[in-house]
Amino acid sequence: MDFSLKDIYNLIHLDDEKLIESIAEQSKFLEEKIKELEKTKIAVDKFINGIPIIEISELNQCISEQYKKEAEIRYGKTEIYQKFINNNSRNVFEENKNKDDLESIILKFCNVTMLPVEHNNVYEVVVEWKDYMNRFSDFDDDMLCIIANVYSKDKRYHNYFNKFNKPGITDFISEAVNYHLKNK
Repeated sequence: MDFSLKDIYNLIHLDDEKLIESIAEQSKFLEEKIKELEKTKIAVDKFINGIPIIEISELNQCISEQYKKEAEIRYGKTEIYQKFINNNSRNVFEENKNKDDLESIILKFCNVTMLPVEHNNVYEVVVEWKDYMNRFSDFDDDMLCIIANVYSKDKRYHNYFNKFNKPGITDFISEAVNYHLKNK
C-alpha cells in the first residue's frame, strides 16, 4: 500500500466507513501496480528467452514514442513526413505482415553481404527494400539513404538487427542503399 506515516496516523482515527473508502482506493492503486509488475515480468521473460529488447512491446512503447517525436522534430515540416502521417494513421510498422515483410528483406540483405555492393543481386534487394518503404510514403532516394544511414549510425536500431546474427548488416545495408540509390 502507498500510505505515509502521516496517512497511517490519520487512518487510525477514521470511522469505519471512511477507512473502508480509503482502503478501497488503495486497492485500486495496488491493482495498477500488480498490472505493471506483471507487464515487467512478461518483458523480462521475453528477454531471457532471446527476444531482442527492441521487439518487446511491453518495454518499447516509450521508445516508439521517442522515435515518432524525433521524426516529427526532424522532418515534421517536410512534405514526405506529412504524407506519411496522413497515409498511416495507425502504426503500420506494428502490423505482423509489414514486420514479416521487412524481416524477409533484411534476411535477403544478410544473404548477399558476401557480394560486392555493386552486384545485381544486391541491387535487387535494395529495390525490394525501396518498394517496401514506399508502401508507407513517397520517399525520394535521398530520404531512403538517410533512413538506411540511421540503421547504421543510430545504436538504438542495433538491437533489432542483432537478431539476424549478421555482424555489420546495418553498415552493409547503408552502403548498398547509398550506392544504388545515389548512383542510378
